Amino acid sequence: MKFNNKLELVEYLELVSKIAEQFFDEETNEYTPQVGEIYAVCEYFNHCVELEDSDEIKTHPINDITEIQQLLDNEEFVENYTKAIWSSNSIVSLQFGSAYDVAKDIVEYKKNDANSFATAIVVGLDAVLRSFKESFTEEEVTKIAEIAKEISSGKISNEAIVKAYENSDRFKENTEELKSDENKLTRVK
Repeated sequence: MKFNNKLELVEYLELVSKIAEQFFDEETNEYTPQVGEIYAVCEYFNHCVELEDSDEIKTHPINDITEIQQLLDNEEFVENYTKAIWSSNSIVSLQFGSAYDVAKDIVEYKKNDANSFATAIVVGLDAVLRSFKESFTEEEVTKIAEIAKEISSGKISNEAIVKAYENSDRFKENTEELKSDENKLTRVK
């Protein structure tokens, strides 16, 4: 294997973004450091390693992360990868180690931003649930849950709600009150 940690400018910028993105699950945005670290190893191989005929590894670039085990079993590769990520200095250079460092900075920022957002959601939900518990009895909550389930399953529709109200005693009382008020107004004229 031949190792070259230097990157072109566009390659460097794309690599920083790619590495940072892989530390978070694509669907849930959950922090997944184990995937991010393995993906960084894969990207190092794809961008900084040139295979030689005598190498045991024959696939380049690696597109399937499951093929990475053979890289991790190769001492020469692991030693060079480790040097690349640990020997980088804080000055931005177009080297893999610098790209890795910047990607990790982005990860830390996103992690902290996501954590504060998640905390705000949890605190808000706790307040809503506390308020809900204080406002409704357990039986009322159970009934609301049943109604919500029937609405989501399509058993209850807008028309069904209106029809149920028309057949209720409350509707009859309100209608009688309105008729009574209307009669009063008619007499005054």
